[in-house]
Amino acid sequence: MMYAIVSCPGCSKERVIDLSANTSVCPYCGRRSENGVLAVRFQHRDQNIVRDVFQGKEDVPLVKDGERPDPMDSLRYTLSHINDPERKMAVAAENLDRIKGEFTLEDIEYVLPGQGERYAEAMLESCLIHEVGYGRYRI
Repeated sequence: MMYAIVSCPGCSKERVIDLSANTSVCPYCGRRSENGVLAVRFQHRDQNIVRDVFQGKEDVPLVKDGERPDPMDSLRYTLSHINDPERKMAVAAENLDRIKGEFTLEDIEYVLPGQGERYAEAMLESCLIHEVGYGRYRI
């Protein structure tokens, strides 16, 4: 599935549509449109990312068509939507290890802005990560 932000040809207001559907109805003016002819402003497979772009959130990892998103930006975005600290630590540790192999405090700080040192200490205490060299960590 692919989701997109488009402008309604009737009222010019932007809205989110499912591109796998043939048609869509504007929630503002009620006009039915063929999805294949609408001008797409942004599209992505993840509906939540499309919604966040639609709402103007600034921390969304934007990519152009055909490009792959930076995995560190994607991880940062994912972690910003996890509320449970223990789950956030586990997801951070697992993905940093997968993306970087050995990772640093700066990497943790990048994906958890303003909380890197605190989370690094908690991950060490919880034995989620261990120090493999000075300032370098792995799960």
